[in-house]
Amino acid sequence: MSIRNFVKAISLLLTTSIVLGVAGTARYVAAAGITLSGSSYVQKYGTINGDWDAQSATLTLKGRLDPNDPYRPFEAVNVKLDTTGITGSLKYSVYVQSKGWQDYKDSGEDAGIKNKALKIEAIKMELTGELAKTYMIEYAVLLEKYGNQGYVSEGSVAGSIGEPKKIEEIKIRIVPLDKTSTTNVNYRVHRESGGWETKWAKNGGVSGTAGKSKQIDCFGLTLSGNQYKGGISYRAYRKESDWETTWSSNGEISGVQGKRINAVAINLTGPVAEEYDVYYRVYVTGFGWLDWAKNGAASGVTGLSYSLEAIQVVLVKKNNPAPASDLNGIATDVDIEEIKPGTPILPGRGVFKMPEGAQVSYAVKTADGWSEIVSDGAKLDVSKPITGIAVGVKKIDSGRLELCADKPYFGDDVYDNTESYDAKFDLRIIDAGKSIENIRIALYPGWYSYNEEDGTEEYVPYSYYYNFSQAFSIFYRVKTSKYGWMAWTKDGLRCGTDEIGNTISAIQIKVVTFGQSPDPNLNQVTSDTDKTVLRMTDFGQPKVVTSGNSFANWCLSKFPYNKASSDYLLQYRANRFDFYQIGARWKYKLGGKSKKHCDCTGFAVWVFKNYHKKKVKHNSHYLAYNYGKSIPYKNIKPGDLLCECETYHGDLFFYMGKDEYGHDLVLDGMTPKINGKISYLYPCIRYMDVEEWEKNPKHYIKRK
Repeated sequence: MSIRNFVKAISLLLTTSIVLGVAGTARYVAAAGITLSGSSYVQKYGTINGDWDAQSATLTLKGRLDPNDPYRPFEAVNVKLDTTGITGSLKYSVYVQSKGWQDYKDSGEDAGIKNKALKIEAIKMELTGELAKTYMIEYAVLLEKYGNQGYVSEGSVAGSIGEPKKIEEIKIRIVPLDKTSTTNVNYRVHRESGGWETKWAKNGGVSGTAGKSKQIDCFGLTLSGNQYKGGISYRAYRKESDWETTWSSNGEISGVQGKRINAVAINLTGPVAEEYDVYYRVYVTGFGWLDWAKNGAASGVTGLSYSLEAIQVVLVKKNNPAPASDLNGIATDVDIEEIKPGTPILPGRGVFKMPEGAQVSYAVKTADGWSEIVSDGAKLDVSKPITGIAVGVKKIDSGRLELCADKPYFGDDVYDNTESYDAKFDLRIIDAGKSIENIRIALYPGWYSYNEEDGTEEYVPYSYYYNFSQAFSIFYRVKTSKYGWMAWTKDGLRCGTDEIGNTISAIQIKVVTFGQSPDPNLNQVTSDTDKTVLRMTDFGQPKVVTSGNSFANWCLSKFPYNKASSDYLLQYRANRFDFYQIGARWKYKLGGKSKKHCDCTGFAVWVFKNYHKKKVKHNSHYLAYNYGKSIPYKNIKPGDLLCECETYHGDLFFYMGKDEYGHDLVLDGMTPKINGKISYLYPCIRYMDVEEWEKNPKHYIKRK
């Protein structure tokens, strides 16, 4: 540098130092010889010159000509930096809709694509040369509906990539580095249901929704403040694909929408990493808030299938203590920063410690949370419906522990399907979210053998081929809400009730040498029945309650081949559902609505016309969205038309009433295939999953 330029640079720094002594926003007052100018190219408006405010040293690029005009999307920007007495310039890049990041442009060049109706979604900027050693560029965007997103700096992303949100304004300023200030960390998450957080969390705030089962699938972080140069990098872990091989940084998106994140790692880069540690913790579904991790360590769950719901991040000066375990009033639930196979942990209760010499330990979850931990056949009676179960086994030296539960009323099976298992330490955990009707536990992988003649099934473990003297069986029994304690079950068979709707409120588990059995009166508990599992078939075939039910009686009298209303209906089993068929056979024809020829919607039209004496359109979509009114499920009456339409076509049902076990029955038009072709229509009565129906917003219940 020449003597003349050196003197100018010293003069510039002295001028800046004097300006910085002024209170308020003085640090943003333009230093002598540094100015910004520029323009935006906006759809429908064309080129709009930017506004330079010398007092705040801020350039504003606008998305409209007049304050009364609507904002239009940016298609290109042009920013020019003028300096006197110090070398250096700036470069910038924009993210273009569907095209991605464009090459960096130098000061005064257009960035973006004009006249292609492709909006700019994000921008990043950097200083170069001698200027970058003592100054920092900061910039912020005003986003549609989200508002001002706050300043970011030096290569960080400002905007929202992949969202239908247009940039309305961009503000840019150049400020001196100031080591007496502070550095802030900003972050936000994208939830599998709910989308991106509209505001960035900051310095230990929560981004996400802890405890509401809205899992995270993407996230991003930035640094702000003019204290130190540097950046922040991060990556996500997903069980099915492991850690991301490339670290994202400075506002870039980490993760894939629709793919739940199981763990994260965050690190600082550049000079800021020499001054600060970055601490972070996550909320894990079923576990709660984990302990603080820092500087690139994993936070979350690796090797297992639990997902993240929320995150906190905070910067701490080097050599200072870690953040408090209850930062911002949020307490750490689990004193471990990473949960992985072999981590003996129980949600909400800290480390899962099995008593010395115990072979199997277990706990259950209710609406009140997780219970105490008991071992080796102890009675665990919580007197409330069980919604979750955790089991750990030390006895076996190899193999796997499998845990499965069924929810009432034809609920899906719920598994802990973790691939790896350390038999000495690990836990199997199921958190079904709803009451559990039966459980299955197996020490070794195996398969089910199904007897088609009597409908029974038997679990066959691989240990069948082991040396029996070295193999073990796991026995368990449960207490049901209506039938009391079941008999002991073992090795992967169901225990409880199946498709009856009972819940379980107590449990016992015992591991014994293969070929032995536990004491039938263990811990003064006796079975109330010699059954290990109760099914509908154990009670005979249910009847339709017709007393006082004019609609049920009318239906039973109208269809040919029907039996008397007091007789049992024929019972059929398809998949996991029981069907109760009325003996009617009408020929199938698409669009038909008479006894001669009929389709499923036509059947509903015929019933409605002949029972209610009213005509309705032969159109399931119309009936679902335009006919009658939606009503709460609890107010439904026999004869009401129920519509299920998720697309243009849908299913129609008539509510029949309740059978003798309290299940809801629905009259339906069913069209089975015979020889590959639909030949007949069988009006039938079938079960309906009330809870799923009630909660699914795409299902509609319509009253006549």
